[in-house]
Amino acid sequence: MTTEQVKALVTALRDIIDVLADAEPTDKAELYNQLRVSLRYDPAGTVSVQAHPRGVQVRVGGGT
Repeated sequence: MTTEQVKALVTALRDIIDVLADAEPTDKAELYNQLRVSLRYDPAGTVSVQAHPRGVQVRVGGGT
């Protein structure tokens, strides 16, 4: 990626973060569920983010 492409991506992500910050909690929860991401709030004030990758199916062709 070029520097300009990276800058554009970061800008787009900031816009998405702003929208999520103002979203209803149920909408956020649904999105995080669809993305398979979980958040955990620590009493010290930090947030842990964990991604739960989806299973990937791989098929290998048989011998001839």
